[in-house]
Amino acid sequence: MTFAIFDETFYLNSYPDIRAAVAAGGFVSGLEHFQRFGLQEGRTLVSPYWNEAQYLAANPDVRNAVTAGSFRSGLQHFILYGEAEGRAGAPVVPTNVGFNEDYYLSLYQDVGPLVASRQFPSAEAHYIRLGQFENKLALSSGSRGNDIVTGNGPVNGIVGVGLDVFVNRGAPDPRPTSLGVGETDMLIGTFGNDSFILGFGRTAANPVAQRLYVGGGNSDYAYIKYFERGKDSIQLTGTVNDYILTAGSFAAIGNRASGVSISTNTGDLVALVEGVQSLQLADQDTNQGIFFLG
Repeated sequence: MTFAIFDETFYLNSYPDIRAAVAAGGFVSGLEHFQRFGLQEGRTLVSPYWNEAQYLAANPDVRNAVTAGSFRSGLQHFILYGEAEGRAGAPVVPTNVGFNEDYYLSLYQDVGPLVASRQFPSAEAHYIRLGQFENKLALSSGSRGNDIVTGNGPVNGIVGVGLDVFVNRGAPDPRPTSLGVGETDMLIGTFGNDSFILGFGRTAANPVAQRLYVGGGNSDYAYIKYFERGKDSIQLTGTVNDYILTAGSFAAIGNRASGVSISTNTGDLVALVEGVQSLQLADQDTNQGIFFLG
């Protein structure tokens, strides 16, 4: 299941009642409304790329299931099953690589009403104009393909895979839409404090920690540039004893560089960190099953 097709601005503009509810603080964002209610209500105006009639025409079995009441809409089928199945009639949705609007709106719940009331055109605009100067956290994310993801501002999370962001107990609960298998992503740090995410820990809603870039041997990995020891961190799942850290030279996405490679104990390459001579355990969270290198 993925909500990659969802467009916050399009949804709010299409449904004035939801825009008003978000502006009044009833929902963190349009996405929260859609996840909690809109999908079940059969709302389909979620993106300029979605064509409900086209999807139903291309998939008669889905059309029959909607008619029978098994699904509220073709869009609901697409989100739950159709995208993963590669169904005909579905759009190719451009992936927004970089600043993750959904995460920012979920983390800072005062921003959604400002966007809904058009005081800011987007969550990213709020971050650029105000948030970064207030040391608000920005999360930059990638897609299912090969990406170049650059951080934003003074406090960053940087991850190379796509994310769905759910609101869980009033807080953002990001879940990867892919695990980086078959991907080579370049993650570029900034002048600020960067957290490079190579795995997601356990949560109440997602009890299994998820490792990234494990499964393709040396063919999939994250290439981390501009890592600054003492300021930046690398987040991984498990314990530091589950990995092998090797200093030396390497070829990364066509570039020759030196630094530290991070591999699992079974020899599966996870990341190449350019420009550092060593990495060591900086912190750990046993409840979530994650630790940090610095």
